[in-house]
Amino acid sequence: MEKWTRINPANSDKIAPHFPCGVSVEVHAAVMRAIGQADLPLLKIGLLIKDDQALSRLVLEHVNSASNALRQPVESVRQGVALLGINRLRDYLSTIEHMGVDDRQPIKPTTP
Repeated sequence: MEKWTRINPANSDKIAPHFPCGVSVEVHAAVMRAIGQADLPLLKIGLLIKDDQALSRLVLEHVNSASNALRQPVESVRQGVALLGINRLRDYLSTIEHMGVDDRQPIKPTTP
């Protein structure tokens, strides 16, 4: 069984706060601000989401969930954002805010 320990880098004060799901608070805020701008195209919002690996994963998991009943899985963030649309994307991303913020050190497995 693997044990997990906290990474303790020398510059640990520079680790950005993130939600427990791994999404950066900073990227999440930038995406929510972009969604609030009426004239910003979905392509630019997709590019912001693509900058955060955890957020990209969550959006793709959400768009590919059974509730959307897609015939083929969506593989690009850009296509996923386009299929969800602004309102559904904003609603989904707002649920992340209710997870709280985790500013602890990331963890990694230790080898025995």
